[in-house]
Amino acid sequence: MRLVDSNILIYAAKPEYPQLKELLEEDDIAVSELTRLEVLGFRNLTDEAEEYFNALFELVTVLPISQEVINRAIELRQQSNMKSADSIIAATMLLHCTELITRNTGDFDHIPDLIINNPVD
Repeated sequence: MRLVDSNILIYAAKPEYPQLKELLEEDDIAVSELTRLEVLGFRNLTDEAEEYFNALFELVTVLPISQEVINRAIELRQQSNMKSADSIIAATMLLHCTELITRNTGDFDHIPDLIINNPVD
């Protein structure tokens, strides 16, 4: 299973990134529950965008933020200066997935066991 970061979902909603829509339709795609919060919790989200994202969350696997994920995120934050959200995404990937798909590779490149894929650049 491959974990997709919030920024990829946001880019996929734009017409200039059709390859990301195709990526999100693949069978092995997952997101963290945190990604659902970040994307749907955007204050200026249009009705059209909300409808698109809700349909997308029905299509992909949504992984919960379990106690195990929180414990691993704590370890990651103790090892380096990471934002809480990034540590939860990284921990989710390390525990449940084979790779992280994100445009923000710099937020994660210090984690040795994390496989990162940037399909945008």
